[in-house]
Amino acid sequence: MFRIFNCLVLLLLICSTAFAQEQSLPGVPENGSTLNVLYRKDQSGKIYATTRGFGAMFRQGKHITANTRSFFEIDLQTLKHPKETKTQGQAEVRRRFVFGKVNQVFLLRFGVGLQNVLFSKADLKAVEVRYSYSIGPTVAFVKPYYYQINKMAGSRQTELVKFNTENYNTDSTFVGRGSYLDGVTEMKF
Repeated sequence: MFRIFNCLVLLLLICSTAFAQEQSLPGVPENGSTLNVLYRKDQSGKIYATTRGFGAMFRQGKHITANTRSFFEIDLQTLKHPKETKTQGQAEVRRRFVFGKVNQVFLLRFGVGLQNVLFSKADLKAVEVRYSYSIGPTVAFVKPYYYQINKMAGSRQTELVKFNTENYNTDSTFVGRGSYLDGVTEMKF
């Protein structure tokens, strides 16, 4: 923990003293116009949260013309059921869990596509309008969801189990969910 904190502080200090662009470059007009530089390749990434889960995406593009760009993207996203509600465990060391959840689902998407510019930016404070389309497969990975339950009432010994509707009900002594890595070896697609 202390090592991570030191690395973050060092990264913050380095980034705060780095200059990516100067305000006034020689030969560039001050009225806000640009040099209209066209990069042949670009890469972008994002980390996002939706109402159905979290995800991370990477996109690499290549300009075909000034207004058309082809791209390849890869996206990894978690998917949860819209009716999931988290509850708190009943032991001293409580962890939040979803009662009745059997599996966790991850989506891996690959895609290739094109992006076209309808209206380009005329000024630095203007808006650019684009449209894009892509096609590609989506693979779903399913991992079992594990719970920690007390072996005996009043005991601190926990047992890691999968949910089974025949054996458990809401009165069972649930400590919380298992580790995120529990069940990775049992993953299916």
